[in-house]
Amino acid sequence: MTRKKLYLIIITAVLITIAQLLMNPYRTWNRSINLNVGQIAEQEIISPIEFNVYKSEENLSRERKNAEDKIDDIYTISDNITFNAIRNLDIIIRHFENNGEEQNGQEINKTLVQKGYKMSENSIMYLMKPENRNRVYGYLSEKLARVLDIGIYPESYSAPSINVKRKGVVKNYYLFKLYAFNEARDKILDGYSDSKGKTALADIIENILVVNIILDRETTERLKQKARIDIDITAGKVLKNETIIRKGERVNEGHLQKLASLQRAMKTQNLERNNRRVITSCSGTFIFSLLLLLIFFNLLEYYKGSIEMTERRTNLLLIFFLFGSLISLSIHNIFELPSLLIPVSFFTFAIMKLYNRQISFLYTITQLILVSLLLNWNFINPMLLSLASLAILLLSYHVSLNVRYLTLTLSEIVLYILLTLGLSLNQVLPLGDFFQRVLLGSASILISTILAVLFIPYLEKRLRLVTRETLMELLDVENPLLRRMSREMPGTYHHSLVVGNLSESASEAIGADHLLARVGSYFHDLGKLANPRIYIENNAEANEVHDNMLATQSAQLIRGHILEGVRLARLAGLPESVIDIIRQHHGTSKIRYFLNKAQENHLDYDAEEFEYPGPKPLTQEAAIIMIADIVESHSKSLTEINSQILDQLLDETINKLIKDGQLNQAPVTISDLRKIANAMHPILLGVYSTRIEYPEDD
Repeated sequence: MTRKKLYLIIITAVLITIAQLLMNPYRTWNRSINLNVGQIAEQEIISPIEFNVYKSEENLSRERKNAEDKIDDIYTISDNITFNAIRNLDIIIRHFENNGEEQNGQEINKTLVQKGYKMSENSIMYLMKPENRNRVYGYLSEKLARVLDIGIYPESYSAPSINVKRKGVVKNYYLFKLYAFNEARDKILDGYSDSKGKTALADIIENILVVNIILDRETTERLKQKARIDIDITAGKVLKNETIIRKGERVNEGHLQKLASLQRAMKTQNLERNNRRVITSCSGTFIFSLLLLLIFFNLLEYYKGSIEMTERRTNLLLIFFLFGSLISLSIHNIFELPSLLIPVSFFTFAIMKLYNRQISFLYTITQLILVSLLLNWNFINPMLLSLASLAILLLSYHVSLNVRYLTLTLSEIVLYILLTLGLSLNQVLPLGDFFQRVLLGSASILISTILAVLFIPYLEKRLRLVTRETLMELLDVENPLLRRMSREMPGTYHHSLVVGNLSESASEAIGADHLLARVGSYFHDLGKLANPRIYIENNAEANEVHDNMLATQSAQLIRGHILEGVRLARLAGLPESVIDIIRQHHGTSKIRYFLNKAQENHLDYDAEEFEYPGPKPLTQEAAIIMIADIVESHSKSLTEINSQILDQLLDETINKLIKDGQLNQAPVTISDLRKIANAMHPILLGVYSTRIEYPEDD
């Protein structure tokens, strides 16, 4: 068990204990002091205790507003804007390259205008010549990248300096160290020696140059939130026996604030004096609930099945425990309703749908013990509901939970009635009490079903949890994303299908989630939809496209498919586990081809420009897909395929990833890696082995 998980379990136990303490029905203090502003005090009020004076809501809000206003806005250099500016340059130049000199300048201008670019006739004629175009492109691509890297601030910004966040660090820059828009444009133009080409250069700049230093709302709001929180809620202290207001004195806001704080403190003093037994009981609740949760999560390691207990899944279980406790305490202590109305079945439904039957069974038993503790060991009613809810687990093996909530609910009610009948006969209860139990328990089960229908789909989508049903839907060939991939980038789509076969087989070999591995494989290169033609599997002339770019630009486009894939996945509502695979399937490995090209051309570059953003694979499925992705790509480039060559390819790929540290954070052992290689081998051999040429009929 990790330290972070232990801390979260402790916090949950503390919150459950606090809930029991606050929802105790004996928390009242009846003494009150009634005075108004401007009224003359008829008696002297002396503080019987020492207490803190709390600020009024109005004053506290005003101070927090002032503290918030003192926080300067934080700006950041937008990677997306920078990328789009460079991409717009490529798009403009590409229109001339695709049309050639034989194309009429007016037709090129018409095409550019349709794309939203405006250029003069002289500029178009100048750029139609390849030597002019190459000179402008080579100069502008380098200058533009440098200027955008320094940053262009908004013209409306008037302060002498600006706070800019770079790579997670906020630094204050004087404006003269950055560029205004006009300064950036002039900086680029002044360095170009060809006077005839300056008009064309200026036209292109007007189309692509943009302000890329933008307001970082999230960071700014976080700092302002911290400034608000840091404001002290107290305005001083009143000592014991200190006079709060004298007899005959006119009452003001300060007096009322002190009196309100005294009343608040007296409630606390009364609680400590009269309810020590409750405090002792709550201490026992904390110890018991903490140990119960620790036992649950340790047993979970043995009974979780194929479910990967990610941090998100662990947190959701703790939230279920907390909310189950809050609902039970509210029904019993606050609303003073029968405990048979606690919606126990809802949690059984939810855990089974979002996790599996084993975890749902373990959770139901643990929650029964916890709720019984909070209800002062009145466990008969929770026990009846919990036992009846276990019918869901038994019947769900044969009934689809997606479409048969009603069947499961009716079956649970029947089992509950039979259990209640047996218990009532054992206790020799009157018939009226039996029917009351049946009515209340059935109402609880119906309420649980309604809650399940309303909230379980929301939890699946909101928390991006991976369920079997969700994954099966994503594998449907009619999925809009898959259909788009097959149309716009058929090479990448076919590659993803093969990677899916490899990953599924390897996952089954080591006990990983094979369904998640296949889905992750299908969508791991989703980001290539942004620009399919720059990838060789989709465009046989992709090398020619990259020949017209700097190696740094090519690398930026290639590595950009990771972030673009994450963006598209989030827009499509893909589960978080699939998004993690998209983000991790290249780890932090280097883009070797273009790195070598940069070194051969003696370019000035930053090493990070030729590394994928990462992180490294953190799950078995992500590690498997990383291996399958590399092996499948390399297999297609082999001139000869046989068993020995494939063994060598698999071994070299895995050893290189180990040496590069890409698998350091993934939960895979050397034994697992050998099983992965053995599982992928026959699939690769079957896909890429040479087939027999059958003679044609005469």
